[in-house]
Amino acid sequence: MTIQELKSQNGILFEVISGSRSFGLAIPTSDTDLKASNKDYDEILDKVDGLLASIEKSYTTSALPERPDERKATQALIRIR
Repeated sequence: MTIQELKSQNGILFEVISGSRSFGLAIPTSDTDLKASNKDYDEILDKVDGLLASIEKSYTTSALPERPDERKATQALIRIR
């Protein structure tokens, strides 16, 4: 099935142009990534709602500090360099 066929059948939920195509540098051998789903739109929205709720819960219960300790991060980067 071609991209045009998918578009004509509303088979593309979300289209992103990236890589060489986004910069107008695509050549005939440039690839095209396609991601599809066998779920209907309402199922996808339900999944999104669940993921957002999970993110919110994780944010409110996280033991992580509000901001990283920049001094410790810099020291770690220097050590592993």
